[in-house]
Amino acid sequence: MTAWMAGVLTASSPVALDQLQSPEIAVLRTSGVFAQGESLQIKCACPNYYIGARFKLHKVGEATYMSSLEAEGEYSNVTFVVANITKGMAGYYTCTYQLLSGSRLYNSTMSDKAKVSVI
Repeated sequence: MTAWMAGVLTASSPVALDQLQSPEIAVLRTSGVFAQGESLQIKCACPNYYIGARFKLHKVGEATYMSSLEAEGEYSNVTFVVANITKGMAGYYTCTYQLLSGSRLYNSTMSDKAKVSVI
């Protein structure tokens, strides 16, 4: 049994589940430059007619995702917080999201890349 609630569609949803749009990604610092030890915040969002989606944060070049969060309540976005970043965490990040409908899991394609620099 799945431990998270299904992402749902509103009645006005214009997109089929098997063609999920890519999420948007944003580093929550305009410059994208961080000092070692700071906290990195990355926001991922899917279209607002998908609520309760589960998001995954990926670092480009890594085999598995770094973290997973479920959008709460009526929201269609999450903010990943990575504390105490190091120079090894510099690079490009992407995110994906999943929706569960009945017993079927639908996956989005990757977002664009967001660059993070650590000095």
